[in-house]
Amino acid sequence: MKFSKRQLNSIYNKCLELIKNKKPNFFSLRKMRGVVGLCYDDMLEFDYRKDIIPTMFHECIHYIYPKWSETKVLCVEKRLINHISTLQIAYFLKIISQKIYRNEINNQ
Repeated sequence: MKFSKRQLNSIYNKCLELIKNKKPNFFSLRKMRGVVGLCYDDMLEFDYRKDIIPTMFHECIHYIYPKWSETKVLCVEKRLINHISTLQIAYFLKIISQKIYRNEINNQ
């Protein structure tokens, strides 16, 4: 599968908009068995002990494109991670970390 830089930038921007627009309780960190992340209609869950950055993008892509196969999502995730800059990754992590932190504080 081939994706242009423009398509990858668009997917990154959609992932960014998703995390910006969802409430903190949409994101959850927990220990998981057999999987590193899960995508539900109302929540994304991540196993914080695993490859957290690719997993976060992977689950965001699943949420944005629910009809895509696992193979296609994996392909896009890998290409996206290799395409975006460290600054883009840092910004994504900053936003999602703030949401996860607020969710954890609210659950105390």
